[in-house]
Amino acid sequence: MEFNPQSNETTGYHLFLMPKGSVAEELQQTINQLAEEYNGPIFPPHVTLLARIPEGDETLVIQKARELASVMQPIPLSLGELQSEDSYFKALYSAVHEQEEMRALHEKACAVFGMQPDSAYEAHLSLLYGNYPEEHKAQTRAHHSVSHEPFVVTELHVFRTKGTVEEWVEIEAVPFG
Repeated sequence: MEFNPQSNETTGYHLFLMPKGSVAEELQQTINQLAEEYNGPIFPPHVTLLARIPEGDETLVIQKARELASVMQPIPLSLGELQSEDSYFKALYSAVHEQEEMRALHEKACAVFGMQPDSAYEAHLSLLYGNYPEEHKAQTRAHHSVSHEPFVVTELHVFRTKGTVEEWVEIEAVPFG
């Protein structure tokens, strides 16, 4: 299936890096508030490491995620200014400052899962999903901010992501190292 940036559906599995503690709570509050304001979906705050892992043997996906997590170390991440794109999953987001480190992790994940690295990969944390007019997103960027407090991720979260956000299910959280 060809990826359509305006589609509200995705396929397969995704690997997420998720903040914890007060940063996660603050980000979740912002996501919830924006979802209510825009009548959009609610989702957990996360940085996608690998998207659209093909469907197949779920046990094998978990096994590969454990293999990948075993060679990962805790990584501090920090978020930049709010941005938006004409893409359902990037309606409003904050790019991660540590792009070089995240690209290296993305490539490592691709190698473990036998996938081609995405040359357009940009680590980011979305705050709003949906297809909205640019003027609405610009107004939202002007009135909201995101915590610039760094957070450390220590687990790899595996989500079954077939369908819409409401259908996503976390199937495994694997500690690093």
